[in-house]
Amino acid sequence: MRGIKKFSDEIILEDGGLDAGLTILSAVTPRGVELMLEEIAFVCGCNKQDIWYIEKRAKKKLRDEFQKRGLKL
Repeated sequence: MRGIKKFSDEIILEDGGLDAGLTILSAVTPRGVELMLEEIAFVCGCNKQDIWYIEKRAKKKLRDEFQKRGLKL
């Protein structure tokens, strides 16, 4: 992967583009509007597989936290 390092279960873009891209998207995208993986990846400067992986990991972390607290999804 170009410009991307993987440490354990996290993907880190070497130039910080992912964080900047997600910050921009959260600021300019109206609440309730869904974006496609390709759109998010374009703004963040990575590919849609990277975004898919990050989303998958985030969902797992949320699911694990819900289960830890005894909550149901």
